[in-house]
Amino acid sequence: MGTNTGAAFGTGAGQLKGFIGAAPGVGKTYTMLREAVSLKESGVDVVEARQCD
Repeated sequence: MGTNTGAAFGTGAGQLKGFIGAAPGVGKTYTMLREAVSLKESGVDVVEARQCD
């Protein structure tokens, strides 16, 4: 286990954060977008990607 630097998870270079939910409509997209806006306002570059089958 690494040391806690106080930085938000997923804000370092090369970090990936996934949002997983057990059912449709549980708020995955809303949570992802809300967090992306918050990070962007803090000056963090944000990239969104999707995998479609």
